[in-house]
Amino acid sequence: CRGPLVVTGDPGSGKTTLLESFALRCIGAGHPTFFLRMGLWSKTRDIVRQLGGRLPAEGMRDLLDSGNSWVFFDALDEAEGQAIDEAFRIVREFVETYPASRIIASCRGAQVPAWVANQFSAARIMPLSCGQVTEGLQDAMKGGKVPVRAEVVSELRDLCTNPLMLSMTQELLLSGDSLVLNVTSP
Repeated sequence: CRGPLVVTGDPGSGKTTLLESFALRCIGAGHPTFFLRMGLWSKTRDIVRQLGGRLPAEGMRDLLDSGNSWVFFDALDEAEGQAIDEAFRIVREFVETYPASRIIASCRGAQVPAWVANQFSAARIMPLSCGQVTEGLQDAMKGGKVPVRAEVVSELRDLCTNPLMLSMTQELLLSGDSLVLNVTSP
């Protein structure tokens, strides 16, 4: 896609994990890569200084102008003082100042201001289907210390459409904690 991309999804859907994974791939490929958690962003400090840390400002600007850099702004919905509109404006200004940089941001879908659709490309992380959840939980039951005949409680299946909750539940099942199941045989 051209221009900045905003990844949206529900809380716990994997937005941060996706951005972190992609950033690690960029680093592994040798690209200058910068990652800013917007909950740590300060309106009073220059965004380039916040991204670059201890890098000299001029060297940082050269990297951002190189056409080889990736910049990740994670969780714009967690911006200081819940200033989501301002956070998106800062990212848009950053894009205008450093058009050669590739920019990916994340934000909870319900928090994205309407005007952003005209300025950013978007990708949404969708909840897992009931079938995907069932398959993931059954695989964990097979690999864990769970009674042979057990079934997933339906409320848990509904909760696990969130990838974070599915992952946590799978870990419980693999560790042998069967409190989340209805055991149908001794």
